[in-house]
Amino acid sequence: MQIDARRCCASWLKNLRLVCEAVQYGSFWNMRNLEIDNITDLQALAPSPYRRGETFKVRTGKVDDYVNYLAPETVSDVDRRMQEKLPEFYGYGSQPERG
Repeated sequence: MQIDARRCCASWLKNLRLVCEAVQYGSFWNMRNLEIDNITDLQALAPSPYRRGETFKVRTGKVDDYVNYLAPETVSDVDRRMQEKLPEFYGYGSQPERG
């Protein structure tokens, strides 16, 4: 069986391009811009008219930064719901470790 190197390389490059596009789409600044532009047309996700940093849902781009904005009881409630509702396939089902 002979492998067509050009086709193999073209396929790899196509996949690499798709991965790069997905990473760029999920970037902090793109997520912030999507929120600013209200790309979802959902009022609950619409940006505040004040446009201050704290009013954005995408605030700092730091993992777990929400704990600086939510009450500890709210964080515990969200953690509990995620453990109950989201599949183990995605890494849920065991208690998350908080530092």
